Amino acid sequence: GSPGADLPLPASQTAWVAREGVRQWVVQWRFGDPGPWRESLRQLLALDASPFAKRVPRRVIRLAAPARGDGREARAALEAFARDFSGLLFTAPPAGPTARTTP
Repeated sequence: GSPGADLPLPASQTAWVAREGVRQWVVQWRFGDPGPWRESLRQLLALDASPFAKRVPRRVIRLAAPARGDGREARAALEAFARDFSGLLFTAPPAGPTARTTP
């Protein structure tokens, strides 16, 4: 099938990436994130310290799987992982000061 067709949610971006000689299949989802240029502009104008602050925090989920050969196995493994853990990956964390994320 087409790249990313078997993902639980349509991805914001899919790509083959080579880093340090290792080819990877990378899938990225953006929630509440209009992209780096718009976020930079929001920061420059200090919109989050104004009445125009975002109500929903921005989240970016990026998964990468190292690939060998034609990369079909890497793509299939990453898509299976995203499906298996979709409840954890794509459920919004609770809002408020008690919400925590781990690095």
